[in-house]
Amino acid sequence: MVYHQNNGLASRMASLLAACHRSSLIFCALLLTINHNGSRQHAAFALQDGLALRPPMGWRSWNLYGTNVDQTLITKIMEGMVQKRGKQKVSLCDLGFCHIGLDDNWQQVETFDNGQQCTYHDQTGNPVINTELFPNLKEMTDYGHKLGLTVAWYFNNCYGCHEKCPNTAANNRNDIIKDQSSSLQTFKPPDGWNPRIHLGERQGTSHKRCYRGDVKALFDYGFDGVKLDACGWQMNLDLWQGLMAEEYQKRRITKQQQQLGQQSSSTSSSSSLKPMLIEACHWGETIPDKPDYKMINNNENANSNSNQQFVDTAWCPFHFWRTSGDIWASFGSFMAILQYTFTKFEGLSRPGCWAHLDMLEVGCEKGPNGIQDVGLSYQETRTHFAAWAIMSSPLFLSHDVTNETIMDQVWPIISNTEIIAINQAWVGFSGGPFWKSREKIPFRFKDSPQFKPDIHRGLYLYKPLERVTDTSIPPEERGYSRVAVLMINSGPDPTNFTLNLLTIPGLDCASLIHSSTDDDDISRQSSATVSCEIRDVWKQESLGIHPETTPLLVPNVASHDSAFFVIGRPQPYQPNKNGAIKLMQHLDSIQISNDYMLLSYRDALLTMFLIIVVVVRILKARQRCRVQSGSRLRKTILGRRRT
Repeated sequence: MVYHQNNGLASRMASLLAACHRSSLIFCALLLTINHNGSRQHAAFALQDGLALRPPMGWRSWNLYGTNVDQTLITKIMEGMVQKRGKQKVSLCDLGFCHIGLDDNWQQVETFDNGQQCTYHDQTGNPVINTELFPNLKEMTDYGHKLGLTVAWYFNNCYGCHEKCPNTAANNRNDIIKDQSSSLQTFKPPDGWNPRIHLGERQGTSHKRCYRGDVKALFDYGFDGVKLDACGWQMNLDLWQGLMAEEYQKRRITKQQQQLGQQSSSTSSSSSLKPMLIEACHWGETIPDKPDYKMINNNENANSNSNQQFVDTAWCPFHFWRTSGDIWASFGSFMAILQYTFTKFEGLSRPGCWAHLDMLEVGCEKGPNGIQDVGLSYQETRTHFAAWAIMSSPLFLSHDVTNETIMDQVWPIISNTEIIAINQAWVGFSGGPFWKSREKIPFRFKDSPQFKPDIHRGLYLYKPLERVTDTSIPPEERGYSRVAVLMINSGPDPTNFTLNLLTIPGLDCASLIHSSTDDDDISRQSSATVSCEIRDVWKQESLGIHPETTPLLVPNVASHDSAFFVIGRPQPYQPNKNGAIKLMQHLDSIQISNDYMLLSYRDALLTMFLIIVVVVRILKARQRCRVQSGSRLRKTILGRRRT
């Protein structure tokens, strides 16, 4: 992520300090705090915008409905997302699934040149909506916002038209010519074209008309995010993100001017004024750079380190990115994507730049892939959901949330707050394998070359949840005090798993104990006495204490099922089971990462420093006022005595 600076911060702070002489102490403190935080958000828009610090969660239409969508359906789904369910009376949005995405087939496609060309944009580059299906997109997003949801759109569409953005410079021979006859998306670049290899561009950047029209519509209709697919020619993610930032800043300034009374209040300000949550759906072809953390000086004085930030400067102009082609509702499909992701993209997924393994197939059957979408059993469903969670993938449902029969089947899985907490945790690693069986199971998909994978019969995944905080251990030697472990049986028969706790990467179950009755006599457990607490995530209950050196036996794991544990130091573990407020409090207690904590501490310290400066200056000003008043009073008394 690239973090931009706000060069006007110092001058704005100086003017605020001067203004504080005319204001109350409390107001000054609030003013400085608000302006400091606000300037940081503004300066950080280029994907340091506060979005997706944890894997996004929500619902998107494609996996079940495909092109069979309309405004009525999306509205009903929105209502289903906020419906209270279960013994705890919580909704999917209460659990975190609040981002609702409309996928393909909102567009009105037209053809020309005897059917050789197609478009869903008008002459000026604005997207053309199929108003029979979606009579009022702004009304739809407004309704979602009223329900407490955020709403996302979809561009660079696939259905009906792999558009070249006609009537613009996109038809110029200097641009890339896409071979639309190839299902593998092969390209013929012009002579001398030398792009950044992983950028995934299929055209030059001269034809911005359709990009600009789409971005303007995105804000006009009040959307909060967008999925950028890989079917058309609009593949330049830097251009997409830059235009969204430009549109956001333009509308933000307009709104500020309205608030200051510099423009007529009749000017529209109803458009969304939030940074857009951006999903790059380039099927694993466009990926971010590896994290590159550097100390960046954002102060006007280059020699000063008072406003430094430790930030990730790697290329990632989106908030989450697809790792593969489309998923199907079958065990082999989601396992192939899982295996491909941890094999190809280890170390790339992190806060603000998450690897997305695709929408969930939970509760989906007979979707857009027809007979290939065979659906998942209960065991396969929970393995699928747990695998996405432990890999820190964004969690986007796609089933009919208004179907009570389906919801009753999947509710125990998708409402398990312990799984959600595992997904949302971050202590520096997004999850991956630590054991794979040598034996593999071949999976074949009828009439399709998409996946012909060989899946490991047995697979163990892990993800750290908490770091060791013992000050007696050197920082470089501190491991994880709590780790999630998922054990998957891909074989056709039940199996018994054995887990050696000592093989879990970084797990440190040794805790500080009292070796005598003297409170000052504290030491770490010896390796012979170390034990770990085992918690069953499926049952949401503790299985008790288990010696670290004794293998954990997990018997009779069914075919395509899994065992899911949280393993760590013997200490109270109180996962949340009471819905949104307590869940969010629990997630807020989870460490995002040392890198992001540094930013929080820096902001807090700077804010406190500014408040102290204000207090000191106000007290000095008041003291001067008292001295000046006393001096004038003495002069008045002396003058009267002389007369």
